[in-house]
Amino acid sequence: MSEQQRRLMLQGAVNVRDIGGYSTQGGQLTRSGVFLRADNLDRLTDADQQMLLDYGVRRIIDLRSLPELQNFPDVFAQSPHVIYQHLPLLEDKPQMAFVEAMPSHYEVYVHLLDQCQPQIRAVLETLATADAACTLYHCTGGKDRTGVISALLLGLAGVDAVTIAQDYALTGDYLAPRVAQWRHRAVDAGEDMERFDRLMLTNPDVMRRTLVYLHEQYGSIPDYVKAIGVADSAIDQLRNRFVGGDEEQLFETI
Repeated sequence: MSEQQRRLMLQGAVNVRDIGGYSTQGGQLTRSGVFLRADNLDRLTDADQQMLLDYGVRRIIDLRSLPELQNFPDVFAQSPHVIYQHLPLLEDKPQMAFVEAMPSHYEVYVHLLDQCQPQIRAVLETLATADAACTLYHCTGGKDRTGVISALLLGLAGVDAVTIAQDYALTGDYLAPRVAQWRHRAVDAGEDMERFDRLMLTNPDVMRRTLVYLHEQYGSIPDYVKAIGVADSAIDQLRNRFVGGDEEQLFETI
């Protein structure tokens, strides 16, 4: 399954993609049509929404903070066609202040892994117990919070660290047109452009470093997920949903 086949080409969001079709260390593939990672959904057109419904999306998990929701409401929040759940990874003001200071992406990801464990557990348990339909989870850019959840899902499935980092880095390619627009606005607004460029960076080495940290501190991604309180039964449910696809199944889905 190619990058082009994973990506859903929508008008109102640019970083919506399936994380199926990746090879696992067990010799299988991650299933397509199970999990979509995405950026903000506030600007989706009616056609975009219908495309996601036709793809099979029946559950939306919104990882953003409450202020983000209030400023940019998810178009599916009141939809009768999906189950919409708000499960913010960053819930309180100190956490938001730390991330907004953006010391580095690596430090933010380590902060999420170490300090936001109850929230991560809630997201993973929800993904595990969701029905057989497709679940889409998203934040604002589909990079940081979404990237950490994606890394954990792919790691649980047995996808190697290099591939996880490559999947993370695709966000930089897909967000590039919007980043160019945002940069012009930031210049006009007199913002700190060094900070802006640092915020927009999507370097695969950052995710690789994050995974090295996780392995050094917790042992492995499955060990981390168990350490934060996700039950073995939920981990099994995630793997059963997400692992086992073959090429024929992948192309039947898309």
